[in-house]
Amino acid sequence: MSYKISLLNSIKFVMFIALLTCFTKVSEVKADKIPLHLFDKIQTKAKIIFKDVAKEFESNNGQCVWDYTNRGSEWFNNYNRMYRFNQSTIYTLGCMYGAYNFWSVWLIQHKNGELEPITFAYPLYISGYVEGQEDPSQLIGMTTTKLLCNPTVDEQNRTIETKCLGRGIGDYFSSGLWRYGGEEFSNESSYGSQNIFLLISFESDLIDDGQEKPVTLFSIKDIER
Repeated sequence: MSYKISLLNSIKFVMFIALLTCFTKVSEVKADKIPLHLFDKIQTKAKIIFKDVAKEFESNNGQCVWDYTNRGSEWFNNYNRMYRFNQSTIYTLGCMYGAYNFWSVWLIQHKNGELEPITFAYPLYISGYVEGQEDPSQLIGMTTTKLLCNPTVDEQNRTIETKCLGRGIGDYFSSGLWRYGGEEFSNESSYGSQNIFLLISFESDLIDDGQEKPVTLFSIKDIER
């Protein structure tokens, strides 16, 4: 199956990358823990915004595991963070936990104090036979997500990277990379979310053979061609 992007969309992507390159020269990211006196307010809002966001998980009736008994600990501060991407204040809160994986949700705070969810472009893919391809990962389209799995933030490059494990040794996984573009680049969706991070690449390894041999499902470089 082949996927084509219209000339107009291709131009938009090229312009986006050009603007992003200029913007990132002056952009900076600062990370900090969420002050405890703000945490309850942010979490209360998040419980409303992200209600049922984890419905694909069977535990906790599809709700995030929000309430922590170790507030203020190093663990708590690692998974509940505040970032300042240039002029934007962004909060990430721990949502779901598993044997190998940790999920988080992300919010942006506007100048008026309003909090909105951040969505991330995400490949929609299946495990299916692809001729000549050793790994069975197969891209069938694009969707969005409000949950990121095992995210790490690179403050210098203004990126978020994920690596979601299928089993503990990490040979069965999916991994994505998103770069901050700024609120001026965001396209607000009909349900009020912000997609201020551009998906740069996404790869998957669906073979549990003890080796990491992912296939690329999406790359901005492929679109630019």
